[in-house]
Amino acid sequence: MSFRLNGFVFFLFYSLLCLASCHAGLHKPTPKEVVLAQRKWTDADLRSLTAGQVLYTTHCGKCHTLYKADAFSEDSWLDCLPEMSHKAHISHDEQILVRRFILTRRTYVLEKKSNREQ
Repeated sequence: MSFRLNGFVFFLFYSLLCLASCHAGLHKPTPKEVVLAQRKWTDADLRSLTAGQVLYTTHCGKCHTLYKADAFSEDSWLDCLPEMSHKAHISHDEQILVRRFILTRRTYVLEKKSNREQ
């Protein structure tokens, strides 16, 4: 009986881990996303996008679900980020990193979806 319970607990933990790994905040920025980011911000690099991802995951996920970047329009993200950044106690410079990560990820996902549909 104990073996079955331990097996079930392991299965449950593994399943939750797999689901969590698909989450938007856990996505690590890629070199392709750096190219996308540099269309808007010439100083964007992998390090800054990764810093934005880490901030998004660690600060925003404390209070609510981490939303997929394409869950909202660009305007919606731009409207909510200042208030949410204040609530999450992140600086203006950190907010810029989060914004760049989210908007770049959003563009990447939408372009990928568009390419699949063609």
